[in-house]
Amino acid sequence: MRVGFPGGPRLEWYDRGPSEVSIDYTAANVAPHTQVVRATYTVPTGKKAFCSRAYSELIRSAAATTLGKAAVLLVTSTTLIIVNKHYDNTVGRREWAALSMGGIFLAGDVVTVQTYDLSTGGTMDYIGIIGLMEFSA
Repeated sequence: MRVGFPGGPRLEWYDRGPSEVSIDYTAANVAPHTQVVRATYTVPTGKKAFCSRAYSELIRSAAATTLGKAAVLLVTSTTLIIVNKHYDNTVGRREWAALSMGGIFLAGDVVTVQTYDLSTGGTMDYIGIIGLMEFSA
């Protein structure tokens, strides 16, 4: 009689062919716009992805005529990783957010970096980065 897993115990995630994946969006002097997907990643079949880090930053680079909310969103269809909002018309004003160890995504999950700026006139600088460690499921 055999007790346990066939073929031995299951390997830890870091022993299942891990590879680093990074999705990012960086842009300067972006004019006002509605919500736009800037970068996307889909976890491949037979894989899982561990969110090892996430970072977002917004900087007002030119004052708006009429101020509106601006944001960087790092999200999946079911999970908000980071939602970073900016509501200040001071040139050079910066809002940032960082996260380490954000959870595990399964095959087929879609991770995106999205931005919007509802101001009239003015510009924003955007940074949105998600670091993932992809490994065999």
